Amino acid sequence: AYDFYYKGREEYQNYISDNNDESLKKAEEYYFKALEYDSTFARAYAGLAEIYWLNNYSSEFFTSSFMDSALVLIDIALSYDDQLPEAYNFRGLYNYETGKFDLAIQEYDKALKFNPNYWEAYLGKGRLYLFQAEVMDQAIQNLHQASLLHRGVQLPLILRNIALALQWAGFIEQANAYIQEALNLDGDSAAYFFNMARSERYR
Repeated sequence: AYDFYYKGREEYQNYISDNNDESLKKAEEYYFKALEYDSTFARAYAGLAEIYWLNNYSSEFFTSSFMDSALVLIDIALSYDDQLPEAYNFRGLYNYETGKFDLAIQEYDKALKFNPNYWEAYLGKGRLYLFQAEVMDQAIQNLHQASLLHRGVQLPLILRNIALALQWAGFIEQANAYIQEALNLDGDSAAYFFNMARSERYR
């Protein structure tokens, strides 16, 4: 079950890297395979919740049942492992998307309680604090911590979020340095020029 789960994670990361739907489909198959070997494997349920989110986010966002099925999968995961950071992080994301910011912070903090190095929770908290000017320092702090813990494919996204926080806080030159670093990592010139234009707007 463990081996199939990590094969699923590899395919999931492939999807994040290149937005290949085939990779996401393979990840789902590997998670189901893991559950064939161990029906109590909590991480596989959390992985399936992530896939359900990606496959149905747009179609369900304005419905009263937004992500109910994904939350059921998370509840199953927590019934088998109540210390699973992936599950609490997902709940944080759900509450973030539905405007329940205080609940989102609580869930992200639970994820970090069980795994202090869980970079996704720092990213979630940082992005949430971006909406609150009075705690922009906490946005920068959490996003910076995420950038230290994650050196993979989503690092440019984290760096651009740090740049946004710095722009809103008035530190334009520091923001531009992060924008440049993100460009160096992924070569996304469209994102580079968009973010540099925003820097000029905030000068």
